[in-house]
Parts: sequence; C-alpha cells; structure tokens
Amino acid sequence: TGLQPHTLYVVRIVPVNRRGRAASGYPVRVSTAVTYPSSPRNLKVTVTSSTSLFASWVKSETPNGPIDAYNVYFQIVDAAGERVVMSLQITDMFVTSANITGLKKFTMYKVSVRAANKAITASLEGPTSNFVEIQTAQDVPSAPVSLSIGAVDDTSLHVTWLPPLAPNGIIMFYQVFIAESVTSVSATQNISANATKTVIKGLTAYTTYTAIVRAFTIDFGNFSLPADGSTDEGF
Repeated sequence: TGLQPHTLYVVRIVPVNRRGRAASGYPVRVSTAVTYPSSPRNLKVTVTSSTSLFASWVKSETPNGPIDAYNVYFQIVDAAGERVVMSLQITDMFVTSANITGLKKFTMYKVSVRAANKAITASLEGPTSNFVEIQTAQDVPSAPVSLSIGAVDDTSLHVTWLPPLAPNGIIMFYQVFIAESVTSVSATQNISANATKTVIKGLTAYTTYTAIVRAFTIDFGNFSLPADGSTDEGF
C-alpha cells in the first residue's frame, strides 16, 4: 500500500526463512491503476461577445493518469426555473482553453472545469476547479410590445407600450416616432428608460397618426409594430 497512482514499479520476490535470504526472483514490472486527477487550476473566463465566453485554465497538477478530457461546465446564475447545467468537452489533453458559444445575451453564468482520466471501464472525473461568475455582453434590445395610441384632445395623442421581452442589456431610453398617415409629417421624442408612455402634443385636429417605438441599449433595437390613432375633432 501507499504507492502512487499510475506509476511503474519493479517488484522482486525474495524468499526468506530462519536460515537466511535466498536469491531473489526475476524482477516484474507492474503499474498501479489510473485514478481521479486533481482539479484544473487558475480558471479564468473573459467575455468575447454577447453570446460567448472564453475560458482558460492550468492543467491538473497531479494527473494520476493520462488526461482523457477536460469537461467545461456552465449554467445561468439565478435564472427562475432554469437550473440546467450545460457542458462541452475538450478531448485534446494539451488544450487548456475553450470557447463557450450559443449563450444568452447579457446573462450571468457560472463556469467551472474538471479533468477526467479514462480507466478501463469508465471515465474518472476529478474534482471541480474554482468557479467563475461572469456576464455576457450587452446587445441591442428586441422591439417594445403592446404599443397603443389614443386621443387626449384635438391636438394631442397618448402613446403607451411595454418594455422589450429581451432587453439584452440596460435600456437607456426609448424613441417614439409619430407621423400623419397621409402627409407623413413626423415628430420624434426620446423618453426616459423608466417610462413607457408619453403624450405627443401640437398635432392636427381630427387626423389619423401612426406611431412606432424602439429601445436603446448599446444601440437601437428593432421598431415595435405600428399602431394607429386619431386626434379628437376640433371646434
């Protein structure tokens, strides 16, 4: 007992009795079995885009056998109802980095890596590296939804909407466009991010207008579906 895993030893059998020690037999070379590798070290993760991360690490200090693969694990942090742990496998023992792609935009992930040795009957996965929590980058938002428009009086319309279902970042402001359906004379308003309504004034009485709205994070996202509304009849 007390031997090192995955290590070649030379064994000799020497008969001994009361009269002394006999000549040893022929040496036998034998290796101890592969076992679990130690954890990869110094995991670092950087953001490469709104949907990808780059992970790198230092190989296991005590492999205890030939490294068969590095398994990179990642999951969304604090996602309501979503606790799925995803993974990718690096099968080249000399590669100690991985591109993690296909992620959700502007989302926090927890990343770790484990080394695995291949035994005769199974893959022996060692302990987990340090964990890294990191957020993917911002991107443009999806379109605001549920846009509606209605009359306030004969020269004003109120416009309301709901935030994008996928903001993909921190919304800085909304931009509302309104135009006459016939003459295409338009007005534009920038609205604070914490507001989802506005009143457009100075319009023509008893006139139909079309409104659209979009949100801004690092850039503008798509426009909402248009909505039509008419000012009241003037006196």
